[in-house]
Amino acid sequence: MTKVLCVGDIHARDKAPRGATEPYMEDLLDLLRQTVKLAEELKVDAVVWSGDVFHEKEPRKTSHATVQRMIEIVQSHTVPLYILPGNHDVSNSRLDSIDEKQPLGVLYRSGAKRLDGWADELLVYGIPWQEGDWNDTPLDPDEDPFWGWTEATHRPASLLVTHASLYPPGTEPPFDVLDIEKLAEVVGHGSVYYGHIHEDHGVYNVGDVQFANMGALSRGSRHEYNVERDIKVCTWEDGVFEEIILDYRPAEDVLLMEEHAEARKEKMDLDGFIASIGSKALEISSTSSVVDYINTRKDVPSLVRKRAVALLENVS
Repeated sequence: MTKVLCVGDIHARDKAPRGATEPYMEDLLDLLRQTVKLAEELKVDAVVWSGDVFHEKEPRKTSHATVQRMIEIVQSHTVPLYILPGNHDVSNSRLDSIDEKQPLGVLYRSGAKRLDGWADELLVYGIPWQEGDWNDTPLDPDEDPFWGWTEATHRPASLLVTHASLYPPGTEPPFDVLDIEKLAEVVGHGSVYYGHIHEDHGVYNVGDVQFANMGALSRGSRHEYNVERDIKVCTWEDGVFEEIILDYRPAEDVLLMEEHAEARKEKMDLDGFIASIGSKALEISSTSSVVDYINTRKDVPSLVRKRAVALLENVS
């Protein structure tokens, strides 16, 4: 029997992001301290962080002060803490950069355990962030030590922790994501907890595999889901996830809500502008021809026209 406390993306950083209030890091530290206390109260065997512990991919942008505060959190755990590397924890998608220069490497040296493969004697297996299209990754139980876990190890229901673009079937966004149904078919049975996705997907089943994502611990953007969602972690024990809502500050105290409302209106105006173009054919001889057309649309708010022009100029 293994009981684990799972914690989503943290994104520790020196300064609050543009959409958040300044006590951003203090809020994160408070939430992390709650998870330390929960681990003790629930008598878990281990705590797992599912990646993106730090926000900045460039090591020089994370101060020693922030790293020291995260070390304090790591060393306050009375049970083993396993950390899975996320895409924000590495340089140029190179996992070996963690030990060379990334702040996550310092956390490993301060006492945290790296989750990459089996977690010691626990029924937990970690697959860090992988760059590229996971749909092209061969999932061969005869070749890969994880994909054959049920047959090769004859273990009971196990927990796979990963950092990847996973979405419940039917909710996938219009860009490349991991084929979750294929993953469930190969895994066969057991459970999967994943980071990387900041929305709260909750707990759901695909085939005989139970998936869970509680969303990020951090709320650094003004997306609608950050305004409405609870801040949660979960336990996993004997193949079952249990959600736990943390004591968190309301969105209006954490996010710059006035700016959120303005950004939302701007997006609605921009969506309306795009829809108004419809099937109109433009003679696109250059980016400037499209910019000229946009500037003729006096029925569109000037802020929206400026935003559209800026987007075009950035990609040209």
